[in-house]
Amino acid sequence: MERMRGYGFEGRQGKRSLKAALRAQKFEEDLLASGIKEDSKMIQKTCEGRLTRCYAQLTVKTYRWVSNARFHPSGHKVVATKWYTSGRSLSAGEGWEYHVPSIADLQERKRDSIAAGAGKRITSRTLPAGLFSKQYGDQQIGPEQHIWYGRDSAIYSKNVRDVSTFTYSKDVHQGIYAIFQRNLTTGQTKTLADTSPGGASRPELSRDGHTLAFVRRVRDKEALVVKDLLTGSIHNVWYGLNYDLTVMSAPMGTYPSFAFTPSDDAVIIWAAGQIYTVPLTINEFGEKVASSTPPYRIPFVAHIEKCLAETRRDDFDIFKLVTQDTQRMRADETGAKVVFQAAGITYMQNVGEEKSPTKVPVLDESAPYYSPTFVHGADHLVLHARWSDTHFTAFELADLQNGIAHEISGLPFGRYFSPVFCECPGSERQIAFLRSAEDLLTGDVLATAGAGLYIGDITLPAEDLSTPRSIEIRNIRFVQSDIDTADRVNMRIMEKNKKLLVLQSSSAFIIDLGAGPDEFGKYTRIPLSAGRMSTELVVAPMALKAGYRAKSVAFVDFFNVYFAPGSVLKKGDEVWSKPGNATKGLARVSLDGGHDVTFTEDGKKIFWFLGPYLHSLEISKLQKCASVIEKDPVDFGISCVKDQVDYQEIVVEHSTDIARLKRDAGGRDQVVICNATLLTMETGQERYDVIHGGHVTISGGVITAVGLAAQDEDVPRGSAIAINAHGGFVIPEFIDVHAHWSGFANRYPAKSWELEAFLAYGVTTLH
Repeated sequence: MERMRGYGFEGRQGKRSLKAALRAQKFEEDLLASGIKEDSKMIQKTCEGRLTRCYAQLTVKTYRWVSNARFHPSGHKVVATKWYTSGRSLSAGEGWEYHVPSIADLQERKRDSIAAGAGKRITSRTLPAGLFSKQYGDQQIGPEQHIWYGRDSAIYSKNVRDVSTFTYSKDVHQGIYAIFQRNLTTGQTKTLADTSPGGASRPELSRDGHTLAFVRRVRDKEALVVKDLLTGSIHNVWYGLNYDLTVMSAPMGTYPSFAFTPSDDAVIIWAAGQIYTVPLTINEFGEKVASSTPPYRIPFVAHIEKCLAETRRDDFDIFKLVTQDTQRMRADETGAKVVFQAAGITYMQNVGEEKSPTKVPVLDESAPYYSPTFVHGADHLVLHARWSDTHFTAFELADLQNGIAHEISGLPFGRYFSPVFCECPGSERQIAFLRSAEDLLTGDVLATAGAGLYIGDITLPAEDLSTPRSIEIRNIRFVQSDIDTADRVNMRIMEKNKKLLVLQSSSAFIIDLGAGPDEFGKYTRIPLSAGRMSTELVVAPMALKAGYRAKSVAFVDFFNVYFAPGSVLKKGDEVWSKPGNATKGLARVSLDGGHDVTFTEDGKKIFWFLGPYLHSLEISKLQKCASVIEKDPVDFGISCVKDQVDYQEIVVEHSTDIARLKRDAGGRDQVVICNATLLTMETGQERYDVIHGGHVTISGGVITAVGLAAQDEDVPRGSAIAINAHGGFVIPEFIDVHAHWSGFANRYPAKSWELEAFLAYGVTTLH
């Protein structure tokens, strides 16, 4: 209450200030509800002059966020949990301390500027043994729900079942979370409440500092538990809580905050939509325990207003989409002329031409292809990979000029990707490619060894060769490197065959092949750029007298494509797009997002896709937007840059399953399922929705009739395929609105056992 008085809410004047604050809140909410976007300057202007002493901003976070702030006993700082995401969206916590200005400073409007990311880390995520410091950012487990204990200690809870990566389906009865105390002076940490049985989370401290309260699972109940920190005794106080959220990733908290009363004679806590008082008493040992008075509800009335956006509705003909003979697909690309794969087929598109892309000639029309790239100095040739669930990867060389394809032989059995030829003159070339180990769809039994970079020698076919031939890779050798073959990788062999440019999701570097390996077999690595959170990173390199640097950098950050001139990057800089501490000179080049980014070899032009739309931008045009980019620290000039971007739609058509079924049926495209128990789910009433002795007629892959055979004249005769269900159920398809399907990210176009399992259980649509 003393602190609240200091902010100007006491007395008659204070009441007027509180009313002003409520009016300001209502005004701002009405603005937001009317569609006006939130603007911190507008809100500050609204508040100033009315509540000049009521608030102080403690943090500036442009991406990370904090929660569950708690005052230090001194009142001069708070501790909060700062949340970090990694490659997964699941957050890991850290404890951070933030300075709180004094009331006098607030009254005199003394507010120091706060740098983005300011604060002091007091508890860290754990880096498991065997991992390197550079992998710290990938850790998905950390301390959370911090509170102060005295003046130099913090109490927090933490998931101790998962070491580095968050997993599902943990046993809540064995316990998942534990509660710890860390002395910030000595650095020592000790356990206050162990994980078993039932875990321990959401720590709260009594006013006198003697009792720790927390929640845990006790058999089929959720209990409020207290522990006397002097005697170590633990007492279950009440079994009326809702289940905690320790079984899931819960940055919002594993249980709602609660507190001891000022006199420490009760706990005020939420349960089952109500707020309860849980009375406490003192036992003969001086420990807080459950009182004989049962917990009771605190009555309250809440006035809640919700602004609901209008549901978006589109006149979209799903039936027409899934039954037509062709569909459009999204594309991937590389190069100035673009080559890309769509639905397992490799295409070439001349940039700026409206006609459909050219299908690359292949040796096996039924096989899926991936990892296409042009051949330097011979852009009528396309090198790409062919996949087989039985034989795994093979390489092919497509000749667009002569309409033929050549088999590349000599490749050992395995999984390979990103093949590329050196930028050498003549027909004698080197080829570099990557081998990966096991993956989700192809398993971990066959060809799992030897992941990494390989180089071989190869002779290109004569340009006037009109018949396919077999081209052998010779002298294949392993090159020791730190390329992450589980990541996205694109490569380019430069300076004939002396330098290998490697582009990964968040790093770009050159391997100096020409210098050869050292005594330990390692090659010199020349770093060019790195991304803090990028999902794609490409670089146009520039040769210097001694080494290389990035001439230009483009990267995908939070779905958008950004460009940064290499001249502004210092050694060790990580490109980053969040306002407040973004890369200097950054320009946003995509309006709605983008993927599969690439530069031309000279670095003068950048390409990216957004679905079926190919975008391109001449880097020199960014100069027209230089002043806009410089003055726009939030959107980095996209209002101007968008007008400099060229784009075209790439239309690729492929056969749908309906068309395939019609073709495979060979004229017998009618199926009748008879003598079935039909569950139509049309009305929601069993007497209408369950049809015994019913039939289903399917014509051309489309259900055309459902009902009783005796009452329906639509049952085809003659060549129709009849299936007797013998009374079995026939039900509509299932739509799984929250499916965890991992195979969509698989690099290789292997047959998906995951999707086949979904289909086996009647699930035809995933989200």
